[in-house]
Amino acid sequence: MTLLEHLRRMARNNLWSNDRLYRAVLALEPGEFEVVRVSFFPSIKETLNHILAVDHLYLDFLTDGGLGAAAFDDFVPFDDAASLAAAQADFDRKLIAFCEALSEADLDRQVITDRREDGMIPKGSATSSPMSSCTTSTIAARCMPCSPALRSRRRNWMSSCSTATSS
Repeated sequence: MTLLEHLRRMARNNLWSNDRLYRAVLALEPGEFEVVRVSFFPSIKETLNHILAVDHLYLDFLTDGGLGAAAFDDFVPFDDAASLAAAQADFDRKLIAFCEALSEADLDRQVITDRREDGMIPKGSATSSPMSSCTTSTIAARCMPCSPALRSRRRNWMSSCSTATSS
């Protein structure tokens, strides 16, 4: 499998993973989406909004969209899980379309990221990151479970599965 095929598969897996994640989120009891929890972000709602905002930021970097940090700063958070799920699915389809449109030559293109006070990185070819590594990192990060509460549920489920199979 080529790197390009890998990126395309990961983008499709990202849509599938987020669909599974949001099905679980939409099945939460009323109030669980917003409830304050001990975590880096205070709630599942804020965690998932942050992830979508960062998705917008990185896709802007990858497409040379020109917004830079404003892609993150101007993001308007969603208040309800259903709207956020729909927006994430729309974004995931854009990421798939982006990856489908890539050519092998695109994978060597340099990606400039706006790091605010650190400036535009890379500033020169010596510190440049090719699109292939930036795209791979972006997609890989999105394919990982993101909510501590949902990770805890997954951990509990996995623990119950291993207990059931060892009995």
